Amino acid sequence: MVVSVYTGARLAEVIRLDWDRDIDLDGRRMTFRRTKNGKMRTAHIPDALLGELVKVPDSDRHGPLFAWSHKSHVRRPLMSACKRAGLEYLTPHQLGRHTYATWLRIYAKRDLKGLQVDGGWDSIASVARYAHVVPGETAIAVDMLPSVQTGAQAGVKPRKDRRIRKKLA
Repeated sequence: MVVSVYTGARLAEVIRLDWDRDIDLDGRRMTFRRTKNGKMRTAHIPDALLGELVKVPDSDRHGPLFAWSHKSHVRRPLMSACKRAGLEYLTPHQLGRHTYATWLRIYAKRDLKGLQVDGGWDSIASVARYAHVVPGETAIAVDMLPSVQTGAQAGVKPRKDRRIRKKLA
C-alpha cells in the first residue's frame, strides 16, 4: 500500500514491479511499464517510500518487488485484516491511488492539470472528483478579488431603467 500511496500506482501496476528493471533507488525513480492506459509512467520515490525500500537487503533486490501474482492475493488478506480489526474495508485502490491524489491536492497544492500528469490519468474528467478536496481553495481565490463598491457607497445614483439594472445584477 505504501508504494501505491506515494506513487499513485494501481494495484495491478504495483505487483508487476521488478527490482532490476523498474526500481532505481539512487535516481529515486520507479517505472510503471504496463499501466491501465498503456502509457509508461515514471514516479519519484519520496523519502517515506525510499525508507521502506532500502530496508530490503541488497541480496533480495532482484526479480519481482512483491511475491504476489494477482490483485486478489492482496485484497483478501486486507479484507480479513480489516474485519478482525473492526475497521471499514477500503479497497487497495481507495487506500492507494485515491489517497495519493487527495494528498497531492491538499498538501502539495496540485491543481487538477498537475494531478492528471502526476497520476497518469488520461483525462481531466478523471481527476475532477478531487476538485472538492480543497474546500478553502475557492474562498482563498475569492478573497483575492478586488473590492467592488455598490452604487450607493460610490456616490453613483442607480439607473431608472429596470431592464438595465437586471442585466447588471
